[in-house]
Amino acid sequence: MPSSPHTSSPASSAAFDISVVIPVFKAGRFLRRCVESVLAQPQVREVILVEDGSPDDSLEVGRKLAAGHPGRVRLVQHPDGGNHGAGASRNLGAEIATSRFLAFLDADDYYLPGRFARDADVFAAHPDAQGVYNALGTAFEDEAGRAWYRKSGFPELTTMKQAVSPEQLFFMMNPIGPQGRFSFDALTLRREPFLQTPRFGNLEIGEDTLLLVQLALLLRLYPGSIREPVAVRGVHGGNRVQDLKALRTGTDQLFRALEAWIATAPATPRHRRALWLAHLSK
Repeated sequence: MPSSPHTSSPASSAAFDISVVIPVFKAGRFLRRCVESVLAQPQVREVILVEDGSPDDSLEVGRKLAAGHPGRVRLVQHPDGGNHGAGASRNLGAEIATSRFLAFLDADDYYLPGRFARDADVFAAHPDAQGVYNALGTAFEDEAGRAWYRKSGFPELTTMKQAVSPEQLFFMMNPIGPQGRFSFDALTLRREPFLQTPRFGNLEIGEDTLLLVQLALLLRLYPGSIREPVAVRGVHGGNRVQDLKALRTGTDQLFRALEAWIATAPATPRHRRALWLAHLSK
């Protein structure tokens, strides 16, 4: 297993403070629900809303939320006030976060009660843990969302089928292995190790998957709650990625990006061969 960029001391209840980064684009109607679900988590010290040049009322809703929760909700934009995409917005939020731990949430999704309870236990039990992955549920916001999601064949519970050790996660998770996958909505990270990894890129499709595979190789990620969801994905007609043909086309681009990266990453021949074989099978 490649060496880790950073190992922190065990998480105690007093030290388990979290910054949650929420990229905000055209999500005004969901944003209050999203933020309130985060503020309900006692471990969350700050919520960072990165408004990404929305054409709707997202900026105004964000301003009201920040004004209503001074010191706990921060509203920022890119320096030029423009639209730079979810990846760049998450990167910006991670860079300005001030907590020891970091989590992400899309603005049309929400956390369930006790979102971080299991994570705290895992970090405390495993001093070498640099991240904890959990299950993500699904809620259909409208019939258009239900129709496209059902057509996609995606499972309503996004999770690993079994608990996988940090050493085996790269080989077992999709798209490399057969044991499922997890989402950034349900992942908690130590902030400093994360800032030493590649960050979110600019792939049109699959940028989240690209970084999750990279993190599985570079960091020590442990399983948390993989049977019951800790967060919920809101599925609706306005979801950013719905073109199933484009999703399939994007798979090849994803693998090519991974192969370019792993050529210089601290990976073993086994890691490189597993990636090559997975690409051949797609």
